[in-house]
Amino acid sequence: MERDRLPEAPSCLVIGPIGDEHAPIDTEPRTRYEEALQVLSKIIEPACVRYGITPVRADRMHRPGEVPEQVLVAIRDYDLVIADLSKANPNVLYELALRHAVGKCVIPISGWGSLPFDVGWIRTIPFVRSEIGYIDGRKRLEEALGAALKDGCDRVTATRILQETASSRGATVESDTAQNEAVISDEPGFLDLLAEMEEAVPRVTGILEEMTGLLGQVAALAVKGTEDIKASDASGGQVAGRRLAILGRFASKLSKLAGQSEDLVGRYRDDISKVDKGVSYLLDRLELEPQLISEAGQFPETLVRLADITKESLAATDSLVQQTAQLATIAAVMRTPATRIANSWRALATLSTPIFDWGSRASKVQGNRGPTAIGSP
Repeated sequence: MERDRLPEAPSCLVIGPIGDEHAPIDTEPRTRYEEALQVLSKIIEPACVRYGITPVRADRMHRPGEVPEQVLVAIRDYDLVIADLSKANPNVLYELALRHAVGKCVIPISGWGSLPFDVGWIRTIPFVRSEIGYIDGRKRLEEALGAALKDGCDRVTATRILQETASSRGATVESDTAQNEAVISDEPGFLDLLAEMEEAVPRVTGILEEMTGLLGQVAALAVKGTEDIKASDASGGQVAGRRLAILGRFASKLSKLAGQSEDLVGRYRDDISKVDKGVSYLLDRLELEPQLISEAGQFPETLVRLADITKESLAATDSLVQQTAQLATIAAVMRTPATRIANSWRALATLSTPIFDWGSRASKVQGNRGPTAIGSP
């Protein structure tokens, strides 16, 4: 059976009922929002934490733009989708159908209850809305994620049929022109790609700097929160209640930073994926054709410096990330935003793996510079 393989640090989109946070209490939209938030915070996020995955929901996409377009792009491009099919929400089923058409990995979950016939035969993780039920659902999702990361996801019949139909259209024309296209197609120009990569690499460095700055803001918030709690405690009275109020304000600010960190990771993932193809191609060429090294200018040195900067950034912020993760243990209101930020940085560290490979290979390329290449610009 054909399977969709996942990368080491997959991007993850959550589709499911969202509801309305600002609707009056006990109304259907508000109840739907609260139930969806419970599923996210008690099942999906803790299951993803184990594998360093940062799940992103549509209402937590903070990049300016049109929400429907951003969701459609995520459905198309994200490596993994976790779909909450509870109560067979029509919007969710539509988004699930789009994902099946794309053919990438989906893990469905659902509160106990019957599902529509068309999706009822798809293996779905059931859960009960209770404390024990959430724990059981989280464990089941952890197992499914582990299996998907190890072996990939089986494609459903709808995907196979849709893609077979699409691929069969124009097959005769393609077979007639395939040979000509093979002759016409060629590798990208070395200098063209070099120029493109020279512009792209600083973007990677810039995101690392932004993320480091964001963690600095988290640290500053933590210091301010500690000072506020000490001042509150000194005034006596109901200490615990005032502490929770302070932590609530802290958590609200932390949630905004969590959204920014997830957006940074999304940008970083896109840039690394695009840059890795170009950089790897250039390094392949330089290793196979040493005569091109003189044309590469300072590009190998740039890659070595980037690897050093990345290593220093990750090392310098490691303790800060650990402290951020510990904030999740202070109070329930802190759990989700602190975990989101810590997971974002862990995902960013995992995504940085190709950079160290670039640095190692570029260092060897530098050693291959001949006498005429040393003085080249």
